[in-house]
Amino acid sequence: MLESAQHASCDPAIEAVLGRAVERIRRDYPDTRAILLKGSLVRGDAGPYSDIDLDVLVSGADESSYAAWFDSEGGRLHHVSLAVHSRDGWWDEAEDPAEWSFGFAALEVFRLLWVDDPEEAARYCGPGLPRPAGEPELEDFFSDLGKLRNARRSGDELGVRLAARAAALLCPSVLATVNPGHPADPITSARAALDAALSFPVAPQGYREDFLRCLGLSGEASDTDDIAAAAERLVLGTVSLLEAHQAWSTDADKPRFELGLDDALATRSLSAYLRQSQD
Repeated sequence: MLESAQHASCDPAIEAVLGRAVERIRRDYPDTRAILLKGSLVRGDAGPYSDIDLDVLVSGADESSYAAWFDSEGGRLHHVSLAVHSRDGWWDEAEDPAEWSFGFAALEVFRLLWVDDPEEAARYCGPGLPRPAGEPELEDFFSDLGKLRNARRSGDELGVRLAARAAALLCPSVLATVNPGHPADPITSARAALDAALSFPVAPQGYREDFLRCLGLSGEASDTDDIAAAAERLVLGTVSLLEAHQAWSTDADKPRFELGLDDALATRSLSAYLRQSQD
């Protein structure tokens, strides 16, 4: 079994499960090219209920599939979770932002367990699979506020909550434009992404509380009016910051936001649109 030296070894029980998993995978997926351990066991923050995340890279077309089983070792059951991907497709995925990263640059850490060609092992050296930051999704961000307003007018409480959450999920990608260099390093987990999203140096007043409330993570009971107000502050406050920091591009051939929105920010048309009377 090949092991990536930059990651600490797991405990003996996990190592035993990994050894059997590699044997089973090679038997059940004969076109396997590489087997990788990912997730908390590689990051070093695993707990007693953490699963064993494995990526299996196979030759052939990219038809991803998933499997899971339980293996007994050390007096307890261990959850093995398997994701099967085309090897080429797995590497191509590095060109896209990670879905769980709130738009931040990410690093999907992994440990190489097995590879069919020793000469390929060098390709899997390093800290992990880098994923780029996402583009700011300004149009969907403020459009979600419009959906929220419509839902509120029609008395659709669930619609309000869904739209507020959608806006909050996109907010970090927009705020990142006025927070260059934050975070300093690529994130490696969804929890780290949330921490980065909560710690922007430049953010609207009350941002942390409003962001968490829109996501449904505030820890407090919030009625529809509270959530709607939080989303209003989140979107309007963020757009105001974009204007204050002149976040738009002055190069017409390289707009920062979706085509037309740089001009809408520069002329204050976007904020005028969002603040116009809804009556």
